[in-house]
Amino acid sequence: MLGANGTKTASKTLWKGKGKERIDVENPNPGQRPGQVHYQDNKNNKYLYDPETKSFPNAPKSVNKMLSDKKFRAAIDKAMTKYLGE
Repeated sequence: MLGANGTKTASKTLWKGKGKERIDVENPNPGQRPGQVHYQDNKNNKYLYDPETKSFPNAPKSVNKMLSDKKFRAAIDKAMTKYLGE
């Protein structure tokens, strides 16, 4: 289960882009409920990160292209290691 060995975290923003876009990590109940990393765009659309594919499966291509940005990628890596314990 994603985040089972992680830190209890309600919601933490790890990256902010233009406007309201951001990356958040949540792990409210480690070991009981899966944690998650998601990207939220300026229209409040939320896309979950899939650590298996290392992508946002249901997001537009433009969102997945952002994975090549160092700061964007670093926020996801921090979420996975520091908060979700993966």
